[in-house]
Amino acid sequence: MKNRVFTLLISMLLTISLLSLPHTVRAQEDLNEIYLKAYDLVKKNQTQESLKLLQEVMEINGYFENVYAMFAFNYMLKGDLIQAGTYLKATEDLGETSIYPVFMRANLKVFEGKVDEAKALIKLALQYKQLDSDIQDFNDAWDTFIQFDKKSSDFQSLKAWLPTVKVSNKVFMDALEANTKAQNLALEAKGPEALNAFNGALDALNKLTPKGTNTAYKWQAEVGASLFYNGAIEAGAQLIGNAYKNTISNNAIGDYVKAISAYYYSDYLNYIGNFQLGQQVVDQALPYSRRLLSLDLTGQLLLKKSSMLSGQGLNQENIAVGNQLLQLGNNMKNPYFQAQGYNTLGSSYLVSTDPADRTKAKQYLEQANTVAINNNFGYLAETIQGNLAITYWQSGQRDKAVQTYQTLINSLLSQNREQDAIVNLNNVGTMFFFTEEYARAIPYFEKAISISEEFRAQLDGQNRITYLQSQLSAYQFLTYCYARTGNGTGLFNSIDQQRARVLTERMTLNKKATKTTLEKFQASLKSDEVALFYSLTEPGAVAINVVTKDKTYAILKEFFKEFTELKQRYFDKARNEDMQRIGFKLPLNARVVGDRILMENDIANMFNQEDFETLGELTRELLQDDKPEYAEIKTKFLNTYYKFLIEPVANLIAGKKKLIISPDGLLNFIPFEALITNQGRYLIEDVGIRYMQSASVGGVINSRKYSADRKPMLAMGGALYDEMSTKADPIRSSERLQKMNFLAEENAMQGLSQREVYAALGFGKMNYLPGTLSEVETMAATVPGTDVYTGLQMDEAFLKQLSAEGKLANYKVVHLATHGFALPDIPQLSGVAMSILKDEKDGEDGYLTAPEISSLKLNADLVVLSACETGLGKIYGGEGVMGLTQSLILAGANGAAVSLWAVNDASTMYFMAGMYELVGKTNMTYADAIDDMKRRFIKGEFGDTFKGTGFWSPFIHYGN
Repeated sequence: MKNRVFTLLISMLLTISLLSLPHTVRAQEDLNEIYLKAYDLVKKNQTQESLKLLQEVMEINGYFENVYAMFAFNYMLKGDLIQAGTYLKATEDLGETSIYPVFMRANLKVFEGKVDEAKALIKLALQYKQLDSDIQDFNDAWDTFIQFDKKSSDFQSLKAWLPTVKVSNKVFMDALEANTKAQNLALEAKGPEALNAFNGALDALNKLTPKGTNTAYKWQAEVGASLFYNGAIEAGAQLIGNAYKNTISNNAIGDYVKAISAYYYSDYLNYIGNFQLGQQVVDQALPYSRRLLSLDLTGQLLLKKSSMLSGQGLNQENIAVGNQLLQLGNNMKNPYFQAQGYNTLGSSYLVSTDPADRTKAKQYLEQANTVAINNNFGYLAETIQGNLAITYWQSGQRDKAVQTYQTLINSLLSQNREQDAIVNLNNVGTMFFFTEEYARAIPYFEKAISISEEFRAQLDGQNRITYLQSQLSAYQFLTYCYARTGNGTGLFNSIDQQRARVLTERMTLNKKATKTTLEKFQASLKSDEVALFYSLTEPGAVAINVVTKDKTYAILKEFFKEFTELKQRYFDKARNEDMQRIGFKLPLNARVVGDRILMENDIANMFNQEDFETLGELTRELLQDDKPEYAEIKTKFLNTYYKFLIEPVANLIAGKKKLIISPDGLLNFIPFEALITNQGRYLIEDVGIRYMQSASVGGVINSRKYSADRKPMLAMGGALYDEMSTKADPIRSSERLQKMNFLAEENAMQGLSQREVYAALGFGKMNYLPGTLSEVETMAATVPGTDVYTGLQMDEAFLKQLSAEGKLANYKVVHLATHGFALPDIPQLSGVAMSILKDEKDGEDGYLTAPEISSLKLNADLVVLSACETGLGKIYGGEGVMGLTQSLILAGANGAAVSLWAVNDASTMYFMAGMYELVGKTNMTYADAIDDMKRRFIKGEFGDTFKGTGFWSPFIHYGN
């Protein structure tokens, strides 16, 4: 086994380093040296000395298969077959394709008198042979047993039999080579390439007999973790998430693989701020990690849980975790977990207003600091000292607290530990924030953001988005500070710095976003226009930046009480049941938990993110349903949103005719036009409305100059939809979904058909839409000179050919009337359908996807996607909605008209024809014409049937 140690330790130490175990990670040479000494000792039957050294190795790396096999070797020599079996069972959890654990299982069978079973296991082990010296290691082990008279005749017989055995190891070596390639690519953050290589490893493992199931998921988790920790965040998250979802409840998978997959997945969830789900993942994994022979992973899972409880403000629960960490550290005699336990307890008591608790906090933190310093846990000591600084702040020693933090920040920056410095900068800013010293908080958040920006610039597009999500708290606190201090200029810069950054960068083909200044943006506004930039600071609160041609304002609206009343009246079941009790009505600041009524001191705690999302979804449903029985509740909801979003700035926008709105988060999916004013009118009846992703995106669009000599319009509709000949197994598991996601990404990179993925998603034969044919024929009659393509002429290859030849860029308007689809699970497949034939034509699958749309060459004033839900997509914190609208803007459209839900054929034809007619006859802008059409629908010009919001409010206009 001597020659194998170094090769395997590279992989295993990589895993441990990803886990960030500073108390266990030593130089690899130290671990090898101890291990080899233990190996030499066991061959001399000096088992006690060997076991002692192996225990040291376990303390360094408790998840190395060969260490467990060596433990078993010792116990077999000692005659303790039960202990030997215990250690060998653990190796299966770690991955069943390592040669020496399987070989030692064979030896155990010999001791049990089952030589034939031993031979079968030896043949199995030989599948996993990597080096010629492995055979010599077999003989060395058997010689040891023979020398010390342990089943001598049986092992002599095996020595004579082994040379006659011929077993190919090619399949496993192919798997190992592919996995090594995947790991190396992952370390270079080459996501698609690593995923492709890993799929090769997976295919090879599946050819083994038996299949290497534990190994497959362990490798998957490790490759995913390498991608994630090295900057390929989204690609890594796909692998990690799949490994977790397919192992955690699978009885065929070992405890280690379940626990490590959950650890990595919880780390990703913690990174993106999904603390609640991350905590659930950890709780699912802890029972498995506690069954492992090494408990390091249990400690790391507890630390991750502590971080997520802290993120949710669940400090009482975190105290329990701190005690578990402390107990674990004491039981293991492990000072690292002891220090972490004290630190967790101290930081949990820090947030209490009880003086006794704050005394406890200081005591625990001082104990943690002492243990960390005495054991040279430098990183941990710095974290603890940051927490100690808070105790100084609480005791009134604010200057000392800030100085402690500043010294720590300077030290971290000098060590190039920028991410740790960001945490401490945010802590100082947060302390000032919660004492309402917003002006003093601002420089710390600004510095944290400045460092984040430098790091973010090193990442590629999608990973820059995910990293921004992980850093949003600093941006949000800064936004909140500017809103609190009424600093309109600061609020403008803060929102623009975090809004649609990657879109701006891609539009300018520059990794560093071309940001607009407030002055430039104001210069682009007309005197009758006002821009409203919204930032959701927390559920039930919004910062609004109002920008006119000559002024800017910062408004903060907290709407907790009103949203809580709406929640309790319409969808809080517990409250509704209690309100029905005779003679009893719950106070507004009360909630029912079991048989108890709890009073909330802060009304903001009564309305959370889940409530906000539920409210938004219900509002969208009401907008689409125009049944008379829902009229009252619809009015209530739409007026509530008006009071939340428009009424706070009503005096500042008075007299303006047009609103330019940059929404945030879920506000992207609610049309502001349909909000109902206090006078009972729709907002669109009083002002015009258009949307923009950000001020900088608007600035790039404004800089585009297109020729006036372009053709009027290209219109396509009436596509034909055959049933595809391509068939695929449907997606019924997260593993299958991930595989299709990988395939979709690979196909997109290579320009290949996506039909297999669409078939797996359940795309069958689509219904023919006769209204789309009538729609484009009406467009042709309305706009002279329109080029119309219908039926089979609505061809994907043809449209792309027009683009490649520069002809598509010669249209002022591009109008596509067809089926549309938004796929948040695989966002790169969101798109619109061209004609779908049974078999592909000219190498095109018939689906025009978001990435394909963004690659088109457009010089259009407007692109209309007259289809269902083309304005939807996946929301990313900071970036906004990633979907077809962004793709159109990227392709060169200065304006995009999309829909927020399924549209009616007849009303859509009236709407679009009327819009083009207004532009042609009155010289209106497209945005103004869309506004005017909505007013005409409201007035009933197209019949009472189409007066409802479901028919006119889904159409929104982005851009100029």
